[in-house]
Formats: sequence, structure tokens, C-alpha cells
Amino acid sequence: MIATQRLSSLESMLAGDHHRLEHAFQAIVTRAYGGDVQELEGQWLIFQRALLGHLEAEEKYLIPALAQDRPGEAAVLLEDHTRIRDMLLELGIDLDLHCLRAERVDAFVEVLRAHAHREEHTFYPWADGQMAASVAHRTRHE
Repeated sequence: MIATQRLSSLESMLAGDHHRLEHAFQAIVTRAYGGDVQELEGQWLIFQRALLGHLEAEEKYLIPALAQDRPGEAAVLLEDHTRIRDMLLELGIDLDLHCLRAERVDAFVEVLRAHAHREEHTFYPWADGQMAASVAHRTRHE
């Protein structure tokens, strides 16, 4: 029972990151249209750090195992991460130049949502399954 609670918390923690990141980004968009550039830049840096940290954690701790089991899925996720980083950089430059365009923001939101959907419906359940198998294996051998 404890193992099951721990397993479901991994998926919920990772999906929760997606929801927090989307909420933070929506707050940035709202501020952008409000014109508070100094506050906006501070929020952008916090959002950027959180998003990059999320991507890096997945790449360091989870995607290598996925690549062994499902290399095609791992490659798609890594391509998504590259695209997200590229778009994040472009939006950061736009923000610095005070020319943040709604179309680019909308495109970024769509990419993030599609990526989150992919992870929440395939990658995270797979990761929970792998953890369950690992816990079961360790339990049998203790």
C-alpha cells in the first residue's frame, strides 16, 4: 500500500509541475499585456528556471531508462525538450526587446500543452510502472 502511494505520487508530482508551469506562464502573459516590464522580467526568470529544471530532471533521471525500453518515445521527448528550449530562448529575447508577440506566445503554449499531454498519457504512466516493477523486484530479493 505504501509503495502504491509513493508510485502514484511520482506521476502526480510530475503532472503537478506541468500545471504549475502553465499557471506561471499564464500569469506572465497577463503581466505582459499589463505593461509591468520589471515585474514581468522577474517572473520570466523564475518560470524559465523552473521549466529548465523540470526538463533537466526528466532528462537526467527518467528519460535514460525510457530510452532503453522505448527508444523512439525517448527520442520524441528529447526533440520536444529541444524545441521547448529553443522557443523559450526566442521568447526571452522578445521579452528583453519588449516585442513579445501573441502568436509566438500562443505557439509556445500549444507546444507545452502537447508535450505535457504526451508525457502525462504515456511517459509518466510508464515511469510509474517501471518504479512498481523495481519496488516489486527489490521486495522479492530482500
